[in-house]
Amino acid sequence: MKQVKPIYVEWVDSAGTSGWSNKEELHTHALKCRSVGWLIEENDECLIICLNHAIPPVNREYGEVVTIPKVAVTKKKFLKL
Repeated sequence: MKQVKPIYVEWVDSAGTSGWSNKEELHTHALKCRSVGWLIEENDECLIICLNHAIPPVNREYGEVVTIPKVAVTKKKFLKL
């Protein structure tokens, strides 16, 4: 079993609309996001975190997994519990 670490991440995301919109309803900037979760993996391209982590032994230990491209990350901080 790989050890997971608690982490706080700030990142930017794209924004969109569904259906028809007028100009006043459009997003004119990237969305600033914050996530707190458990770091599953970090590589050259992305951070993979989960919001929920089941205590092993279980078949599926990661819940609500989010993959964040590193180019979108503006801040990251490991948390102490």
